[in-house]
Amino acid sequence: MAHSTIALKLPKNYDPLKDTVYMSPNMLLYFKKKLEHMNYNHDIIEELHCNDLCHQAREYRLRKEIDEALVRIEQGSYGYCEKTGMPIGITHLLRSPVAKYSPYIKL
Repeated sequence: MAHSTIALKLPKNYDPLKDTVYMSPNMLLYFKKKLEHMNYNHDIIEELHCNDLCHQAREYRLRKEIDEALVRIEQGSYGYCEKTGMPIGITHLLRSPVAKYSPYIKL
């Protein structure tokens, strides 16, 4: 299935669409950094909108999805559909880094 190793440093100008190995150590590091950045940005947004309960619920759900995706990276299952075990696809993950299902399956 997935690689269990995460690269220590991303090559300059790394592009996951050009990586020939699905969920390579570089690709895992790329998505880990992307998810961590999303988490950080949502901390800032949450401070600005702390009185909006609807927004807080969305923030909580997204934070939970980000944390779960980071766990999947550590476990080696990130990038693979939880229902089928098949690759989710780089393009879909670039649009939705927290995705845990293939866009082609019916839930």
